[in-house]
Amino acid sequence: MNKLAENEDGLSLVELLAVLAIGSMILLFISTIHIFIQNQYNTQSADVRGLTDITVAMRAITKDIRSADMVETYEDFKQLIISVEGKETSYRFKNEILEKNGDPYIYDLEDFEVTSEASKIKIKMISLTGKQAITEIAIRGGE
Repeated sequence: MNKLAENEDGLSLVELLAVLAIGSMILLFISTIHIFIQNQYNTQSADVRGLTDITVAMRAITKDIRSADMVETYEDFKQLIISVEGKETSYRFKNEILEKNGDPYIYDLEDFEVTSEASKIKIKMISLTGKQAITEIAIRGGE
């Protein structure tokens, strides 16, 4: 015990610098991994959000069309008008936003296409993240 109490050498400057360099490298490595994981999370969250939005919108539009008395499509204006028991609901795409009855419904859309052939309506939505949903609805006893 006496021998340890008398030894007052401490740390040399070289040892201190080595500890600081190794500690800095470890912290840099950990922070790089943390930033990478955070970026992956943000990217995947945006993808899921985009897919969820267009999926929910597609289900709502499909439900409206299936219960409709009359459906009109305007391909040039990227617009769909659905009439149910005299009440009209319109969907229109402009400036990356799908509007429902003039109010914003889905944001961050790259494209919204609606086409009508005979008794079928084809709808295609693409989000800004590249996720897309496509459906084709047959209208029974309609136009």
